[in-house]
Amino acid sequence: MLTSGTTGTPKGAPRRQPRSITPVAAMLSKVPFRAKESTLCAAPLFHATGFAHWGIALALGSTFVVQRRFDPSATLEALERHRCTGLIVVPVMLQRTLALGEDVVRATTRRS
Repeated sequence: MLTSGTTGTPKGAPRRQPRSITPVAAMLSKVPFRAKESTLCAAPLFHATGFAHWGIALALGSTFVVQRRFDPSATLEALERHRCTGLIVVPVMLQRTLALGEDVVRATTRRS
């Protein structure tokens, strides 16, 4: 697994192998995944969050939308364009999206 924190170059992050399916079961019990829907993953796929959700989307037969780089406005536009029912982000991405402000979010999603 790789990590870059909130910024920087990806670097190795050693992880132990889980001894059970408890981590997967915990995620599935908290996030309302549905089969054959579209999910936009703004988190990098080398990040544990992005990679885990990619695997879940694959197993559910869902469309998995990815972008080369994270841009809050482009992400909102892609959510509308692809009619995504889920958005996968890490906390700093959510903060940057919310920092756009309610007016910008409404205008961005209305354009698509």
